[in-house]
Amino acid sequence: MDDHPEFDIVEITRKLGVDMLNSVEITSQEAAWYPLREPMSKSSAIIVFILTTWPDDRQKIKKTNKELDQMGIDDHSTNIWKDNWFTNYEKRSEELNDVSLAQFVAYYTVRDDGYYKK
Repeated sequence: MDDHPEFDIVEITRKLGVDMLNSVEITSQEAAWYPLREPMSKSSAIIVFILTTWPDDRQKIKKTNKELDQMGIDDHSTNIWKDNWFTNYEKRSEELNDVSLAQFVAYYTVRDDGYYKK
């Protein structure tokens, strides 16, 4: 991402996946599953790791140039980082004050309009 900041994470991942598929031999079973867009295996549990280090030591993802341009952010702004679980938890509504961070991560997703869906 540092070499090509004009690309967003989706474009980089897509290009990486296409390059990998073009250079790797796959079995006939995998080739049959690929056009169906079905996973090769399914799991019933999703595991989310919550990093409990100090806020200054946590990893952050920078917004893409496209996102920064859409938001109209200037060079001196500090709002250049994507939201993570901690920022979403801090911005939760009053009705979710009794929800712990672990419950919030496990049961809630943030919708596009800023509300949380259980």
